[in-house]
Amino acid sequence: MLFYFQSELKKIEAELNQEKGLNPEEKAKKTLGANATLILKWNNGLEGRCVDGCSSFFDEYILNTALEENKTLLKSIPSNYSKLLLSIRGLVHSMKVDFIHNHLSRKRSHYEGRTAGFCKLYNMLLLPLGLPGTFGRVTYPGFVGVGHNDRTQMNSDKIIRRYLDGGALSFDTSTKPGETLLEVVNIEGMTLKRLVNTLRSCIISEGSKRNEAAAAPDTDPNPTPPPGAEADTLDPRPKMSFRVLDTIIEKFCDSDPMIKPYYDQAKIQEFLHPNIFFQTELEDGDVGYDVAYSLRPHIARVMSDACLVRLFEVTQYAIVPECFWQDLTKDWKCL
Repeated sequence: MLFYFQSELKKIEAELNQEKGLNPEEKAKKTLGANATLILKWNNGLEGRCVDGCSSFFDEYILNTALEENKTLLKSIPSNYSKLLLSIRGLVHSMKVDFIHNHLSRKRSHYEGRTAGFCKLYNMLLLPLGLPGTFGRVTYPGFVGVGHNDRTQMNSDKIIRRYLDGGALSFDTSTKPGETLLEVVNIEGMTLKRLVNTLRSCIISEGSKRNEAAAAPDTDPNPTPPPGAEADTLDPRPKMSFRVLDTIIEKFCDSDPMIKPYYDQAKIQEFLHPNIFFQTELEDGDVGYDVAYSLRPHIARVMSDACLVRLFEVTQYAIVPECFWQDLTKDWKCL
């Protein structure tokens, strides 16, 4: 059924592309209208189908459609900025998806809970964070809490607070009746320091063969599998898989009016003298030099925390007061 929808939706898109004179807004309205008609027409055909599977399909289709429309609209924006904007948004979205996956049981026998739980948590997390000032009481089936040692840790208010401030979750990973084997999963809060460190660790060079040790965040507080658990009964703990090309970062630094003068100066001095946006590279034996650091591209090694904060400010993920930039020193770091 889903393959049928896919083929029909592609036909609708092809027909709309042939219509001349449609601006992006008119095209989007017609696309959604045609999709709704198609869904209603075949509503009886969905009877008995897995609602979560259908939901996942339509979520993916709508997201892909929105991204394609945004590519058209972003053509009017300088490419250096638009590519950075899409990269940062993709990074934050990937962090949210990993956050949700960390709330689901890893026991392979809990596949229904993982499938349905992801759909419910994904939609629930969009509501309070996407619409500031609104309130909605969200209820969902108990299987979302399958595998949790304490089901109340899945309450919506606790999940949102955990997303912002961090916290811990506990799962029962035991496989024998009457046995309790707890796995504690630590969740980092959505702090500026975490955003900066995550972005830096996700920057790669085009064609890079970086291994997982370099691509993953610098610290992983959650062992896989937990002590005492059987590895073949658990799915692996989610890891950050999103990547940002170093050329996107370099081109933005070379065009941003605030960063560019310092970038030009650093290049002339071969990055031997630090300034507020760029620092000197560490050498083997220095504090902070490790395998992950050595495999990062050059731009990721020399960007200061303030430079990365500027990227989040430009893409509207950080609100930075003007006095911060006025008082900034080359030694400043995220705490």
